[in-house]
Amino acid sequence: MNDINETIGRQREYFGSGATRPVEFRREMLKALRTALERHEEELYAALYEDLHKGREEAFLTELSIVYQEISAHLRGVARWSRRRSVRPALQV
Repeated sequence: MNDINETIGRQREYFGSGATRPVEFRREMLKALRTALERHEEELYAALYEDLHKGREEAFLTELSIVYQEISAHLRGVARWSRRRSVRPALQV
């Protein structure tokens, strides 16, 4: 359990450092995720078959294709979503 707490602490510290803020960093991490999924696709198919008895086609259609589509959508949108914009202050109640 201590290893988990240390890992979480390091991740929070890294996030707090601002290293993850640049859009290009986020895009590179999304690309790395897509590459990792592609590299381990056969293992994912095997696990989905073993756990859920899904064949390759079903596994792709109901699991992997959705993840690939989400990664593509985030690659397209992350720059727009990260733009600075002004917001009105909330009314005080």
